[in-house]
Amino acid sequence: MPFVLGDLDAIDKAIKSGTQSVDFPDGGSVTYRSMSDLLKARETILSDLQSQGVLPAPGGGGSANGSGATSQSLAETSRE
Repeated sequence: MPFVLGDLDAIDKAIKSGTQSVDFPDGGSVTYRSMSDLLKARETILSDLQSQGVLPAPGGGGSANGSGATSQSLAETSRE
């Protein structure tokens, strides 16, 4: 299942609050072992959203349609 903007928002909220527990918009929740793991999950979600064209790729000139972006194989974060 692809990530959605709400997933990134939930991760960002947890990072800002200093907690390692994230409640996702689909009702799932994850408690990460460390802030480092939380930041890695954020990067995975961000990369996925960029490859979907939901967010512009870095240095992509602000285009949100994904043109010029390379696709990557991303590991999905499991939700319990």
